[in-house]
Amino acid sequence: MDLSARIDSGTAELLADPRQDGCWTLVVNGVAQSHVDLYDPLRLDMMYTRMIASILDVIAAPREPLRALHLGGGGMTLPRYLAASRPNSAQLVIERDRPLIEFLHFGLPLPPDCGIAVQHDDARAAVESGADNSFDVVITDAYRGAVMPARVSDTGFVAETARLLAPGGVYIVNVLDAAGLVLTKRQLATVRTAYTDTALLSTPAMWKGRRDGNVVIVAAAESETLPLDRITAAARPRLNLSLKHGPDLDRFLSGTAPVTS
Repeated sequence: MDLSARIDSGTAELLADPRQDGCWTLVVNGVAQSHVDLYDPLRLDMMYTRMIASILDVIAAPREPLRALHLGGGGMTLPRYLAASRPNSAQLVIERDRPLIEFLHFGLPLPPDCGIAVQHDDARAAVESGADNSFDVVITDAYRGAVMPARVSDTGFVAETARLLAPGGVYIVNVLDAAGLVLTKRQLATVRTAYTDTALLSTPAMWKGRRDGNVVIVAAAESETLPLDRITAAARPRLNLSLKHGPDLDRFLSGTAPVTS
């Protein structure tokens, strides 16, 4: 049975997948946000989750637990994935919409003892109050509608995420963009003010400007530390994803200015 509720940002729905028992889609204001398979959290339906999973799979040894901070949780698809693929990971999800948290707790409760804590807070406030070196990976996927606010995408915010990461830690940003990739360019320029090693992951159709969709930014503070070969190897089976890095990114940015407060 489908579920719906009023939340701070409008209306949220949980739509049952008629083709597969235990699968649900979170829809907010008519837009699909997340797909969750309660019986198999390793099964990912949406492209952006596959892109991020390709990174999470290879930034540490297989099944090694990670300390993860998720800024924006959606239907908790990625926290569930990480809990299943890397048991005993300690995860914190920051979500600013309290009614959404309550709706998901009712409709898609997290498994007991999964290591996922959900905190009602503003993403920037949570980042600014966090301890140095407290996470191995930080994932930003915080939107109001289809807009990533400057509050969670400017140079000051990005610098704070870098402070939270332990040595060797990785920063990941999901960018929802249109043909031309203007938002991706600005966010990449911003991330590069705090991170030395950066790369982009997406589909050939996005690189060719054929469609709207998602681009994932992955970054590390230290140069030449991203496991690019392993990310590429993990990404290719997931619908032919491809990686851009190095001089390709310099040409891609072409003088784009970062987001400042």
